[in-house]
Amino acid sequence: MPRCLDCGNQTSFLSSGIPLGTPWLGQIDSGLAAHFSDGEVRHIENMGVSCETAQDALRRPENYFDTCHHCGSRNIVWP
Repeated sequence: MPRCLDCGNQTSFLSSGIPLGTPWLGQIDSGLAAHFSDGEVRHIENMGVSCETAQDALRRPENYFDTCHHCGSRNIVWP
């Protein structure tokens, strides 16, 4: 499970490499967000990415989620 080294967040992360596909939403700057619990992805919010990309993010979240949703830091570590 990822952890933000700046604020300690371990639950909510964004993918900086995937632009927001639906700009009218405006709340976040990513087309893919994930919520983690008990060491695994519990929920993905897909805002304009393909089903294949979302499935790959579920299988390999460490390749996608690199930004803290709480503080915006990219100072993220994966165990």
